Amino acid sequence: MDLSMTESQFRQEICDKLENDYNEFKYYQEVVLDTLNAFHQVCVKNDISYCLAYGSLLGAVRDGGQIPWDYDVDLWVWHDDIPRLLEALDSDLPKKYYYVCRYKDMKHRHFMMRLAPNEFDSEVLHVDVFWLFGAPTDADKLRRMVVLYNRRRALGRYKYLPNAVLEYNQPRPQRFFLRLKKFVVSLLPSTCIDYFHYKALRKANPQSDYCCDEFGILMKKEWLAQKCLMTFSNGMHFYVPAGYKEMLNSLYGDWQSYLSISDRMSEFQTSLQRIRKLGKREK
Repeated sequence: MDLSMTESQFRQEICDKLENDYNEFKYYQEVVLDTLNAFHQVCVKNDISYCLAYGSLLGAVRDGGQIPWDYDVDLWVWHDDIPRLLEALDSDLPKKYYYVCRYKDMKHRHFMMRLAPNEFDSEVLHVDVFWLFGAPTDADKLRRMVVLYNRRRALGRYKYLPNAVLEYNQPRPQRFFLRLKKFVVSLLPSTCIDYFHYKALRKANPQSDYCCDEFGILMKKEWLAQKCLMTFSNGMHFYVPAGYKEMLNSLYGDWQSYLSISDRMSEFQTSLQRIRKLGKREK
């Protein structure tokens, strides 16, 4: 056997596999962007303010769209706009999409909102909408608020996540431990989740010059006071905070740098495998 030919063939197979995998990943990115565009159209029609958040904001500013190795989308909407947003989505969201939110369905684990196309599971492929509210001005109160939200998320995770998602990629001993925790939490009434959520929310301060979401990261309200449309490389337009540079500096520091290629490849491949395994919605 000609070893040089064997190596050459293997090199080509590596390139072909990587190209095919990334083309599949790009398809999932486009699906999420289409979902985001549907949400954007609903918000524009109903005069509801939103903006890109976290990695989605970073990708829009730095990369002209999504971060190339990431696929989900994060948004911010003001907490006070929840009733109007729910009504607008019920009325105007195209039927090929759906949304889940504990404010709408008490069987859902999140108070944050997730939107997804009908054929995909919102736990895996989604647009995430986080609620913004006035941040507590007292550092200790902010810390306690985050602790309460963490407890609420943990309860919701064990009470409502399907075993397949909860145990994904976990070794057998860990799967047993997770199932035990899920059983214990399942005995608790769902009102425990509501208790921690509303207790945390009562610590918000509408008069504060700062805002935050449930993760407790402080942002100046002035950064979000104005919005501007940013054009993605695919021609779509989405809203970002006018103070996006200050916000990115606060969130990420040196936000124009990149992860190592190993870390970027790992995130891309891990995300792709998770979508393949868990992404399709059960009929």
